[in-house]
Amino acid sequence: MKTAVCLLLFFTVNCQKISGDVGNEMEIQSDIVTIDPNPFNIPTINWDDILKNIPTVPPLVLPTLDPNFWQNLPTLPTIPPLVFPTPTPRTSQCTYKLNQEILSNETFSNSLNYTNSQSVVDALIVQSVSVCNGFQTQKLTDLSNKYGVLITDVQDIVPYFSTSDLRKLTLSILQGDSGQVFNLFFSKTLENLTNPTVTLKLSKASSQISMLQFDLLLNPI
Repeated sequence: MKTAVCLLLFFTVNCQKISGDVGNEMEIQSDIVTIDPNPFNIPTINWDDILKNIPTVPPLVLPTLDPNFWQNLPTLPTIPPLVFPTPTPRTSQCTYKLNQEILSNETFSNSLNYTNSQSVVDALIVQSVSVCNGFQTQKLTDLSNKYGVLITDVQDIVPYFSTSDLRKLTLSILQGDSGQVFNLFFSKTLENLTNPTVTLKLSKASSQISMLQFDLLLNPI
């Protein structure tokens, strides 16, 4: 009899515990706030319908190229190849021959009056008739007319050069030796640094000679 009473008491306690748990769950659930999944009423987009209604783009059909298209193009004129003039060998140039005349022809060399620049130019043109062809003599004459100012500028600096230096200057111009020309004018410029009038004349003549040598380099005679 005692055993039956004990079991009954245990069952009663257990039921009260479950009853209490249920009451707590109801209190918690009453505090939960329900959130609207679509608060801004954004319409639902049915992408499947949109994709199905996209119009079909017809395939791009390229025009058929005429198989004879390239053959029917107008023919371009034939461009002749560029032909550059053959430079005259140094030994065949008139300036080289006149340089050799001064070095080896004592009679001609002694006849040159280096203190008169115009007379030197005239003598070289006359001598070219003997050692150069007519075309070269004409080009030499044209060159002397083109650089008439140079002849005057050289005449202005003659007093500051010795006869030996003037001979070297003439040979250097005929040989195209710009280094020797520079050395001659540089030494004379150093000697006359205190005289700006002389240095100005030297600079002017030197510039003219450089232009002449460049001209002869591009258009040798």
